Amino acid sequence: ESFDVPGTIGGVGLTVGQLSLRTLSGGILFTRRAGPLEASAALSTGYGFGSFALERAAGDRYGMQGFFGVEPDATNTWVVKPSVSLWFNLNNRWAATVSTSYVTARPTIKFGSGLPDRKIKADAFAVSAGVGFKVF
Repeated sequence: ESFDVPGTIGGVGLTVGQLSLRTLSGGILFTRRAGPLEASAALSTGYGFGSFALERAAGDRYGMQGFFGVEPDATNTWVVKPSVSLWFNLNNRWAATVSTSYVTARPTIKFGSGLPDRKIKADAFAVSAGVGFKVF
């Protein structure tokens, strides 16, 4: 997952940089079936490996404030992702689905150079839909 991090530097609002979390996770899944419908609820958790890329404009603004050589990084953090999905079997080969999930994590961006660390609320909500084809 990647997130733009907004902020204000020297009174100017801008995108400070891009926070990335690469996650290794596992979880549980509960499924109920009723005729052609199949509903699932899942909860996964894992560990997110964080990184942060500073936008050039933000680096320039920090320089104007007297903070030079700012090279921020993001801490690693725990990640939680609940999700639900619904499948509808159209026939013995085709099915349609809709699903939703919510990812939450709380990494910290460490700026160094005398700047304070910043705790980030890295949450994302996703809704998806599609069709599937059974091969075997």
